[in-house]
Amino acid sequence: MNTVTNLKWIRLLAWAAVGILIISSPAMALTNYIFFSDHGDTSATSMVQGDTIFWGANCEVGATVDWELWIDLDSNALIDSSIDVHIISFDCTDGETQNDRGLPDTNPTPDGWVITPPILLGIAPVSYVFKATDRTDGTSALKGVTCIALPSPPNQFLGQITVEGHPAPDIILKNVWIEAKLQTDDSQMWTALTNVNGQFTINIGSAGTGLDFQITPYDIPGYVKSGSLMRIASGIVDSVHFVYSAPTDSLWGAIVDNHGNFITRPVNVYVSPQGGGEGRDYQATNGTYCIYFAPSEFGQWNAGLNSSDIVPDYLCPNNFSFDNSIYHSQNHDFYCVISDTLMYARVTENHNPPSHQYCVQAQSNDLNCWTQAISGVGNENLVTLHISSQDISTWGVNIANWNDQYPIPPGYVLEGGDYWNRHPGDTVTLNLISGKLVQDTVKLDPGDPPINMNSVWVNLQKNNTSFGAQPDQNGVFRIYADTGTYTMNLNCPGYLNSPQFRWVNVSNDTIGGLGFHLKYPHCIIRGTMTGVTLPLPVLPAIYASTDTGGLGYFNMVLVDVNTGTFSLPVCDGNWHIPPPFLDNYIMPDPINLTIQEWPDTLRSIEFVYLNPQSVENPVSTIPEKFVIFQNFPNPFNAQTAIEYGVPFASNVRIEVYDLLGRKLETIRDGEQQAGYYKVIWNAGNRPSGIYFYSLKVGDISQTRKMLLLK
Repeated sequence: MNTVTNLKWIRLLAWAAVGILIISSPAMALTNYIFFSDHGDTSATSMVQGDTIFWGANCEVGATVDWELWIDLDSNALIDSSIDVHIISFDCTDGETQNDRGLPDTNPTPDGWVITPPILLGIAPVSYVFKATDRTDGTSALKGVTCIALPSPPNQFLGQITVEGHPAPDIILKNVWIEAKLQTDDSQMWTALTNVNGQFTINIGSAGTGLDFQITPYDIPGYVKSGSLMRIASGIVDSVHFVYSAPTDSLWGAIVDNHGNFITRPVNVYVSPQGGGEGRDYQATNGTYCIYFAPSEFGQWNAGLNSSDIVPDYLCPNNFSFDNSIYHSQNHDFYCVISDTLMYARVTENHNPPSHQYCVQAQSNDLNCWTQAISGVGNENLVTLHISSQDISTWGVNIANWNDQYPIPPGYVLEGGDYWNRHPGDTVTLNLISGKLVQDTVKLDPGDPPINMNSVWVNLQKNNTSFGAQPDQNGVFRIYADTGTYTMNLNCPGYLNSPQFRWVNVSNDTIGGLGFHLKYPHCIIRGTMTGVTLPLPVLPAIYASTDTGGLGYFNMVLVDVNTGTFSLPVCDGNWHIPPPFLDNYIMPDPINLTIQEWPDTLRSIEFVYLNPQSVENPVSTIPEKFVIFQNFPNPFNAQTAIEYGVPFASNVRIEVYDLLGRKLETIRDGEQQAGYYKVIWNAGNRPSGIYFYSLKVGDISQTRKMLLLK
């Protein structure tokens, strides 16, 4: 009988045993019982490394159960957090057969039992305690289990950990969990614990022979560990060593709800380098986290929470980016808004019941957070999204096209794109249709640091409609979209792109002529605003570009209101840097800087502001001629300021036009005395793109260009 057939028989026997168990022990609305099954024996309290096992607990029907695994160092089948070692936490919902945060429930119908599927488990040979907690009512149960070493293992990984400042033997080296898992699936897992010298041996049974394992040590608080290692199980494999170093930097903070209460359930915090490479995570259990970094890990990172640990009870906060080569020991608190109301989505394929499951998301820009749920097939296609009543009108609903577990069929797109400005209680129909292909390439400037294209996102945007995709590792992106005219934008954290955006008319498949060029910002421009009163009354921004028409490179940073300083990363090019606008000050002139490829790594600039009331010979407040200045900010989102000068009393008209020369709006029309003036243009719901504004006085006309980016 082959291995697959053996596994089928094991599962049949396991379910037979579970059936007897459920008949004799009816489910209750609280968690007070855990069983552990070794080869179908649900009365088991011990196992041998590599046995096929599963486990389960009773709970309230439909409840989510938090599972924990502890090393029971005093072998008393109880948990003493001062002695025992916490290893793993994950949750499972009764009736949930898909679970990307741990093992699922085997029964798709909520029945008051959470029972895991069988798994080949080769955990370290010591005593353990399983703990299950019903998240609905807080009741819990414990189960003690002992694991016996695999006799005569055919494969072993031998290695040692070392910790800076702690030569062996040392107690800090003992009982560190070392895990060997297959990258391709979760069908088996083998582990070991280190001894007081930091040494470990991972036994691998015959089921793992010839397979490629990723070997990862668990964290030691206060230290930075070296990365995972890949090894093939082939007899005795030694020199599997890991080094823990003293950190030189950290990211730390709290995980709280919108009332300021700590979220004490297990929540995974992760960080990943923006240029690609191995990230790390931290499992917070008390509402706080701290992730350490070594000097070799300075650079630009993304950080976020595992949404499956938060949703649906809370909304998941958006990820954020940080650069620990510039700002050190950073504090960032994650605010998880409590879900207190509902929204619904119905998924169809060409207006018919779907044959696939999809990951449906709802995003709130006002609350800076999102949630998700998985749709069903056929008539089971109504999705319930748990959202917050704090945002009553600006929710966006879409189907995630990044989720490999629930992919959108190739060539299909969401008709009309993302759905925005939805309200609690709404039901949104998400219909998938065949889209048109837009394809080209993202190229990296030669000599720049390599980039993982998984961190790049290219999207087509029109009002509240959006279609996007990640390029492959050759930089080729393929976006399927509904017909229409869009702006194409690129987002790549840590890099600058040219052009800033493109206009794309999607009517048929479009391939070529729509690429982007990436450059690494190797130079920091440190700037200061002087002559101003600190702290600044507003939060100014610095908008810099190498081409005002949107064809060059562009970057934006905020000014520190307390110091009037800023740090602007730029690449090589001729940079135009206008000063931020401040009311009641005489504006300095824009600064133009030429940045060379690599000699330039640091430049300094200064914007000197003058207060007309504080200088002996103030600049005249009457212009010598009619003039209209570049709008600020530019590019802008939603609204921008336009300043102009009138040398003598005149009838002045300020108008805005689109790219085709059609007049959109007259924002000033009337008699004005001599002086300098400012008007605000609110673009409202107009799409991203290039617009023109003009000053008209009699036969005099001056026109400038501005860029709206949403």
